[in-house]
Amino acid sequence: MAMLPEKLVYRWESAYRRYGEASKAASTLTAGDRDAAREMAAASWEVAAAWREMESTADMPWWALAALSAAVQAFEFQARDWNARASHGWPADSERRTRPQHQIPTSRPTCG
Repeated sequence: MAMLPEKLVYRWESAYRRYGEASKAASTLTAGDRDAAREMAAASWEVAAAWREMESTADMPWWALAALSAAVQAFEFQARDWNARASHGWPADSERRTRPQHQIPTSRPTCG
């Protein structure tokens, strides 16, 4: 089994520590905090990049590559999701106090 370079292991540990701190902070803040969403996105991208670098290491067994690939995909998806939350707020209506009200007809009008 291939050993990962120590520098890469430290990079992953640092990225995952940042992710854990960002996740903890995001869980205690109010919805719609775009700064928290941006930090979650950045931390997720950083973890994904570390996983991606590990994935490119030579001589990895197929099952390790599959696990690394799945981790990369999950963290990249999560980073895109947090980027969207940072751009648009989360949840989507967190900056509005009330939603617009629309009257929805419940029956068809009759022609007389």
